[in-house]
Amino acid sequence: GINAEYMGTHGRGMCALGCSCQRLPWLIKGESPVAEDPSVSFLPMKADGAARTGAVVVTNYRLAFYNNEARYDFPLGLIERVEKMGRAGSSQDYGIEITLKDLRTVKLTHNRETHSRRSIYEALLE
Repeated sequence: GINAEYMGTHGRGMCALGCSCQRLPWLIKGESPVAEDPSVSFLPMKADGAARTGAVVVTNYRLAFYNNEARYDFPLGLIERVEKMGRAGSSQDYGIEITLKDLRTVKLTHNRETHSRRSIYEALLE
């Protein structure tokens, strides 16, 4: 379930994550951020393999990656599996691999020093 302390008044002020909800105008009524990482690399499902840098937010409805160029939304009900990649002390990619029920795979690479992967990973498992 969603932690009640994160419930905010989106579109009308500040939410409990401290973000100005006007910068997330795509939130629907009743949707609340649960976890956010402002600096991740996102590898979309396309074959071009071009990683994009931006922010990721998990709400009570979806996982969304966004930057100045695009936004990718994945409803939480579409997520089949969430796995951690790498360890903080290793040279491997450090992040999360998400397998969707339609067999697409999404990878998020997080900053090792800030351990920002934890909040996103835990929010996706709830």
